[in-house]
Order: sequence, then structure tokens, then C-alpha cells
Amino acid sequence: MRREDPKTVIARRLPRKQSPSATVGDRLDVWIEHRAAAQKSGQLSANTLRDERRFAAGYAAPLRALLLTDLDYAVVQDWAAALLAQGKSAKTVANALGTLRIFVRWAVARKELPAFPVWPESPKPTQYRPKLIDLEAQARVLAAIREDRRGIFLALRTGIRPSEARALNAEDWDRDRGLLFVNHAMLGQRSDAVRGPRKNRKLRAPVLIDRELGEWLFAFRSSAQPGEPIFLNPDGQPVGRYLHNALAVTWRDACKKAGVWIGLYAGLKHSTATGAQAAGASPGQLQNAMGHAEKRSVDFYAQHTEVGNLFLLAVQDESTDSERDLSARNHWRSQRESNPRRTRLSS
Repeated sequence: MRREDPKTVIARRLPRKQSPSATVGDRLDVWIEHRAAAQKSGQLSANTLRDERRFAAGYAAPLRALLLTDLDYAVVQDWAAALLAQGKSAKTVANALGTLRIFVRWAVARKELPAFPVWPESPKPTQYRPKLIDLEAQARVLAAIREDRRGIFLALRTGIRPSEARALNAEDWDRDRGLLFVNHAMLGQRSDAVRGPRKNRKLRAPVLIDRELGEWLFAFRSSAQPGEPIFLNPDGQPVGRYLHNALAVTWRDACKKAGVWIGLYAGLKHSTATGAQAAGASPGQLQNAMGHAEKRSVDFYAQHTEVGNLFLLAVQDESTDSERDLSARNHWRSQRESNPRRTRLSS
């Protein structure tokens, strides 16, 4: 493969003050190169890069011929309105605006564009009522999953994202205190995905392991060594970390056996957190337990509080790491109903 001359590469990447005729398309292409380098180093997920490439070649096409200096509030607003007029959904246009904003911030940081004083308002997507299940139905689905594969789904029930559960290593499991430290995620759904930072790049509160998950971990992964994944797909070829598709297929098949029809996220994370809200968990507790960066994300659970016969969830507050709580954690690890942080709701 022929390598480009370094001078050619540098010339293509020169900012506006040295290249006044640069178009939006020129700079988008350079931005994508930067984003690809970030993905290669583990700072960006493969899915995000894929979506940004599609954006640069698709939705941004009407902007590409413009001079970068012509990109302003009015142009962006008219572009978004045109996408809506073409029949694109409000959610699609909002996502496109978000991606364009990332590009604009990059150009502003490089002093190729002046900062936008105000960003055009994104259209409000239609809100649909989510499908949720109660603990009894959730338990039926989990019971339909083969025991040696069940552990990762028990972890997802605590609010951990699939990409985060796939990235957990043996050193992330504090066996003495019954905690999982969730500070990494798999950046992509395939086998070549890189283990990198979490979605919002912030440290989250340790995840409290409930009795069922704790028993599974000691039964199936007590010999796991540092650097080894906690959750292995026993049917993988070779045995290794789960792929996202394997999780989705396993959950779908278990739902079919249990006679329950619900997606992976909705059936585990969303249903569990919504039940916790109904059981009296505070927004702060939910935000910590679910690993949300912003409190507004918890509003979703506050809107939908129907639960079934029984709901149990360990939730954490700001005092979770205090010495006062350590003895309580150790006590309830072997006594489900003695956990002082479990909230029970009977219908």
C-alpha cells in the first residue's frame, strides 16, 4: 500500500486561516480521520465511528460543498428543517444535529470556525410508552436461560449495560465486599471490539452484587484470574467474551420459552429500575445504581411505575462506600431478606 507524502497529509489538515477555501466536506473528511484514530486507540466505539461515517456521507451531503466559513446558525437550522421535510423522523434529525454539533465543536477548537452563540433546537421525538415486565416475569425468563450462561444476565439486571458487562474482568470483582467495579466497556459488538472507557467516561459507583449473582460467580468463576473476563460465553468458538448478538439471541430464546415478549434492555435494566422507583427508591439512588451521568435520565423510570407481585432490588446511595456500610454488605450476602438496602413492594 502506497503511503501518502507527509507534506500532503499536513496540507490537507491545515486549518481555515491557512486554507480559506476549505469546504465543509474537506473538513468532515479530516474529522473522520481523527475519529478513526480515536477509535483505533480505544477512545471511541466502532458503532459511533460507523454512524459518523454514514452521517458524513449521507445526511451531511447537502452541506459538503459549502465553504466552512459559511456554516452558521441559519444554515444548520435550514438543513435540519429540510431533513424533516424529507420525512426523516424527529429522532433521526435530532441525532444528525448532535453529530454535526460534535464536528462543529472540533472545528471551533481548532480555530477553523467561530463558536456558535446558540445551537438550533433539536426537534422533540415522539415519546412512546415502553413495555415493562414485573419481577415474576423477569424471573421466568432468567430461569429459562441455561445456568452456565445466566450470570451475565443477572449482572444486566443490576443496571450494568451489555457493553460494560462484556468488559468486566476478574480484577473488577471485589469478592470480600460483594462489589463489581464497572469502569470499562467493549467498544463495539464484534469479536475485534476494544476494551475501553464507559459510555460517559465517568467513574460510577460500585455495583452491589445480589445473592443470586454472587452465588453464580462463586460457582462458575471463582478461579478466574486477573485479565480474564468474568463472563465467558461457554458456547463461543473459542470460548471468550460474549458478543452482543449472543446476548440478544440468548435473551430472545429464553423469552420465547417463558412466554414473555420483551427486549433485553427493557426486560432487565428498565423493568428493574422502574420497579425500584415504584418501591420508593430515590432519584439519586437510581442514578447511582443504573450508572446514569445525568439525573434527567432517571425521569424515564418515574413515569412508568407499574410492577407485579413482588419487587426486590439492591440500590446504592452516596454512603455506599463508608465503613459503616461494609459490615451490612457482608451480612446480607448470605441472607437475601436481611439486606438493609433491599426494598420490597407487594401488590
